Amino acid sequence: MTCANGSFWNSTYAQCLKCPGNLVYNAEIHGCVCPTNLPYYNGNTCITCQSGTFWETSSKSCRSCPDTYVYDSNSQKCVCPANAPLVINGKCGTCGDRQVYNSNSQQCENCPTNAPFFQNGQCLACPANTHYDVTAHQCLSCPSNLVFNTNSKQCECPSNLPYYNGNTCITCSG
Repeated sequence: MTCANGSFWNSTYAQCLKCPGNLVYNAEIHGCVCPTNLPYYNGNTCITCQSGTFWETSSKSCRSCPDTYVYDSNSQKCVCPANAPLVINGKCGTCGDRQVYNSNSQQCENCPTNAPFFQNGQCLACPANTHYDVTAHQCLSCPSNLVFNTNSKQCECPSNLPYYNGNTCITCSG
């Protein structure tokens, strides 16, 4: 039986039928489908999603990602964009200068006192025989034979050479 254009033969009803709404007949699967320019069926009609939205199968509707998120078509999820990759208080963002992201608390934090040196996105301890200078934001060595006193936070002469002559630490010989 030959049917008019836009309709198909239904052997169950022994008649030509037309797909409902804006569905089109697909001879390969012998059924009605949405056309490629309107790929999603919401239960009533075929639609396309506006730019910035995505099709959510469970609700049969176009949805937007929450504020600051973008839709990743590969994972089919809303994710943080590359320029704001961290989730901070439920929003995508970045940490401030000299801060690191704590994934447990989902907060940005300043470097801890035992690792105050910030380099390449990490908090690091200063190397041995150096101290962290908060003004210069770097690890510095004490000059000459001075050592860093962690209590006074200053470079001082060691106890075996207790006097500073302006250039170096010395002992008084009698």
